[in-house]
This record gives sequence, C-alpha cells and structure tokens, in this order.
Amino acid sequence: MSFDVTFTHGMFPDKYVVAYKSNDIDWKIPLFTYENTTAYLKSIVESNESPDKLYANFYFIHDISNKPGNILSSCYVNIEQNGEHSYTNNVNVKKHVLTSEFGTIKNVTSMRSFGPGDQMAIYLDKSMVEKTKGNFTITFDGLNLISYIPSSMHALDENKKAQIRNMVYDQVMTRQGSKDKLTGVEEVFAAVGRNGQKIFDADTKKYIDISGRYVYYVVFHTEADGLLGPITVIVDPVTEKIIGYLPRE
Repeated sequence: MSFDVTFTHGMFPDKYVVAYKSNDIDWKIPLFTYENTTAYLKSIVESNESPDKLYANFYFIHDISNKPGNILSSCYVNIEQNGEHSYTNNVNVKKHVLTSEFGTIKNVTSMRSFGPGDQMAIYLDKSMVEKTKGNFTITFDGLNLISYIPSSMHALDENKKAQIRNMVYDQVMTRQGSKDKLTGVEEVFAAVGRNGQKIFDADTKKYIDISGRYVYYVVFHTEADGLLGPITVIVDPVTEKIIGYLPRE
C-alpha cells in the first residue's frame, strides 16, 4: 500500500541535532491514521554521514483492541509451515518529491534504515529542503496491512481451509457453472475487511460493507486474472456460508 506524507516548514528546526546525539528526541507529530494505526514523525536530524543529508525518522503506533482489526506496518510477517515466524521490512520511499512551487524534484530521498520495532528512517537532501522551505510531499510504497483477531475466535487450520475451499468450489464453480478457466492456483485465508471494503451479495443483488469484519477469503486464480482479477468469495466464519463476492474489474 502507498501513502503520501506532506512536510511543512514548521516541521523543520532552525538548527539540526546530529543523529548520534538525538536518541532522546521524540516530537511525536501525527502524520496520518489508517485503520488502527497512526504514523508519527519522530524527528528530523542531521545525518551522521554528511551534513548535506538529513534523517527523517518515523514510527507507527497500533491501537489494538479485543476485537478483530487491521494495522498498518512497515513490516510483513513471514510464517513458516509449522515453524517460526519473522518480521521483514519491505517498505520503500519514492526518490522524487512533489512540491507546489517547483513541481517534481528528482532523486532527493531514499531509505536509510529500519527498526527497532515498527520504525524507519529516510534520507532527505538538505538543499532540497532549503529550496522548498520544507514544503513538499514524499510517498511511501510497500506498507503492509496486517489483520489480527483474538485467539478465542475461529481459527483457520489446514483442515478447515480444505473444507471451506471445497464448499466454495462446489457451490460457485460447479453448481453455478463458472466459465472461467482456472489456473490451479488457489488461496484460502482469514482477514479483516478494510475500511470501506464492500462485497456483492448475489442473492440480494446489493453490496455489503465488511469493514472491520473478520471473514474467510477463498481465491481462485483464472486465466483472465490480468483482465478481470481472480474470483474471490467471502465466507462467514461462524455460519461457514458464502456471504458475497469481491467485485471483479
């Protein structure tokens, strides 16, 4: 997922602290909120490597409750079958910035580092900051939406995945006689509906909002994926019945 962050003149100090002296600085300036996560600007300091570069430091705070939800993170979770899991940072920042006065300025930002925790830092070209008087927009690419549920809710183990997949295949692909040619690539997973996410109920011919709702997704990839996208069926984990479909293109 991509998000824009707009800097303004007031975010930049009159005098910069060098990075190695800045451990106790935390401005905690809120930048944006998405789902249950707020992104903050921690600080802007002078680079350890060169006075011509600045570090802009960011972190995420997640407001997790005892209900299903989503968080936005700079990390994604690697889960090995019956094994360990790990967290990998894969977010990046576009090298160009957008300004109202100068248009696009190229090659003035780059990733600097990640961590500890859900933190990241980027380089900013100091001359660009001075030229724009601190008024510009950067874009982060690759932020990850991660669903979470209380441990007491309906788990989706391999046996349950097979059961749900077979039920959906029988009802959708066999009984309804789908003409799509399947590639054999399939996915069954549990997730929480994003804010504003709607699915189509074929029975009522209406759209249903599943924002914040914990559901099962069953995905069948077809030879028409490039044109229409895959067939994605949504299942209620309590009733284990189909409740709708993600719209295709």
